[in-house]
Amino acid sequence: MWVLASDWGVRLRIDPSRAQLAAKLLLGERPSNAAVSDRCAGCTHLPIEQRQVCWAHLLRDFERIAGRTGLGGRVGRRLLGYGCLLFRWRAADKPSQNFEWLQKRIRAQLNVGNIYSTVQTCKMQGRVAYEFITEAVQSWCGQWRHPSLVPEHIHFHHTYA
Repeated sequence: MWVLASDWGVRLRIDPSRAQLAAKLLLGERPSNAAVSDRCAGCTHLPIEQRQVCWAHLLRDFERIAGRTGLGGRVGRRLLGYGCLLFRWRAADKPSQNFEWLQKRIRAQLNVGNIYSTVQTCKMQGRVAYEFITEAVQSWCGQWRHPSLVPEHIHFHHTYA
């Protein structure tokens, strides 16, 4: 079931496919608004700025993360708590100012993955993560070109291929 909804109307489309063609038939080639989905392949043609993941699906993701041990589980439990709070606030018609605080909290939890990615990539490359992160912070403060975790041969291949 595909649904196109706005403040002035709704259009439903029953299609056995979740592919791009089904999405384009409902949304058009280049829709002007955001699309909320469960990350189905049908919406991958949209620019990332126009895609939003359904909160119900995010809550399920947060539940899975919360079931992990260690820091990952703690982060997942916080995300799950924030997600449930979002639904309570929406049901209570809280003003939009409340959601800015919540958005910052969720974003802070999700950014933990960037550090893990950096540390694991440095480890795989035989680099010292602390040195890389220090260089990255210094380059950001000095507004210099930031260091890259992508090996030079990848840059070369990508640039000249």
